[in-house]
Amino acid sequence: MLVENFCLTEMDQESAARRADVAQVLRLCGIAAGSEALAPERFYMDYGEYRVVRGPDSEIAGMVHYDVFSERRCAKIEDIAVDEDARYRGIARTLMTTALEGMTSQADIVLASVWHDAAPFYQKMGFTVEREATERSVLMAKVLDK
Repeated sequence: MLVENFCLTEMDQESAARRADVAQVLRLCGIAAGSEALAPERFYMDYGEYRVVRGPDSEIAGMVHYDVFSERRCAKIEDIAVDEDARYRGIARTLMTTALEGMTSQADIVLASVWHDAAPFYQKMGFTVEREATERSVLMAKVLDK
């Protein structure tokens, strides 16, 4: 499974393939946020890292978005989502592993605020529950191996 870097700030690229990729990432971000799709305007800012995995049809099948705050030696998983048709194939695990490897040199700990139903996945990836964030979500943390 090949993981690619993806930059949402390159919205000025006018190819149909690029527009389709951006639309798919925004749709996956919406799924992660619990809605349908997010507006492109939300992503015109230059922050965070995106990694994507493509399915056999070359469409984006999953994505992870994270930020690293190197001055604090801390990172945060913002979103991770896999298309419904591509689930249970190891895509989320591959994306999370790649993201964690990318953070290791700049951060000592990774935080994530996740829905309760996503907590078991994060626990399999080595995160622990730190506290309830809301009635539907928990704050999780993982100390990165050096």
